[in-house]
Amino acid sequence: MIRIGSSAVLHKDMAIGKVLEVRYYLNAYSDWRNVIQIAIQQKQYVILTICINHNNANYTYPSDDVWRISVDYACKELKKAGGNKDNCRISLVNEPMKYISREQYCHLIGLAYPIVHSYGFLMGAGNEEFFTAQAKGNMYQYILNERKAKKINFDILDIHIQGSCNTPELTKMWTDEVLTWMNYWKITADCTEAFYADIRTEKGWTLLQSQLFHAERIGCPNFCNVFNNLVRSAFPIPTSKWDKLCFNIDGVNKSKYWNQWQSLMSTKAPIPNIKEDEEAIMNYLRPIIQQEFYDAMGWGTIPYHENTPSLPIVGRKNKDEALTWSSFDAVIETILKGLISGLKENGALPEAFPEPMNIKYNPDGSWNNNWPTIAKSGGIK
Repeated sequence: MIRIGSSAVLHKDMAIGKVLEVRYYLNAYSDWRNVIQIAIQQKQYVILTICINHNNANYTYPSDDVWRISVDYACKELKKAGGNKDNCRISLVNEPMKYISREQYCHLIGLAYPIVHSYGFLMGAGNEEFFTAQAKGNMYQYILNERKAKKINFDILDIHIQGSCNTPELTKMWTDEVLTWMNYWKITADCTEAFYADIRTEKGWTLLQSQLFHAERIGCPNFCNVFNNLVRSAFPIPTSKWDKLCFNIDGVNKSKYWNQWQSLMSTKAPIPNIKEDEEAIMNYLRPIIQQEFYDAMGWGTIPYHENTPSLPIVGRKNKDEALTWSSFDAVIETILKGLISGLKENGALPEAFPEPMNIKYNPDGSWNNNWPTIAKSGGIK
């Protein structure tokens, strides 16, 4: 499974798909705060890229203080929007080698990492065309070596499967290379930007599918492409050079392959798109009907994950007795009922999905004093 969505999102109308690579520019306006708030509410995964540049040479390399303040501000806004480690993360600088050296980039990574982690977010770095990275001193390998030497740190290697991958053969070659980096440097890769061809043509459509296939093959959890819907007014520079990349421009369809791409977005996406936090998942294992048992065990409203070491006793009448086949059946029933309830609540199972048989409960929910006799084991101890 892989999330498919939009790269270079600067406006809410560009926020299409299961994942959004949203850009916060230090030197130019974007509607990133509004975008991340809506996206997190709608359970779209957010990768917020903090950028020093906006596709032009008119930028200022930030001072250490300005960079720290900017990174802290980005993380603070993510938190304010409801961000957590499961629904969003940070990435650093779109295509940095167009503007700065690999050493300058490493410096920014080193300053940002402790700030990002203090907010509980993961952080990615890279975000460069393979050809450009190689021409500028093998940037990818350089930052990975600096990480291995513990001079800097980041959690995810963010890659661009884009202009350097303008044929299926080059796409395979470069993703094979990334796979060797992942194995050698023990890191996960993710695709923050993809595609640079003509999506109006069969050749372009075939290439996009190839790039998606190889991103998924090497284990990228996300695939962000340009552009599912380009909003011209969101950019401070002319955008006509990107027309060929666009499925839609200002909401107007430009490619006959759009419906097929939308279908892939839906069918490839994990269910649920955003993993719920630990507490929410564990709560699926404790439906209301089991609260009586919770109270009897003295657990009250303690979060379930704090009781996971005691999972084998859930559903048993006497937690101190040796486990029997009949009490094991009750344990399985308790867990299974909780899982089915959670999956129905989450939409992963239809409401009509049958409930498991009642072993330790009567149909009305009351305790069945005779439950071992109807257990699947027949009550054999």
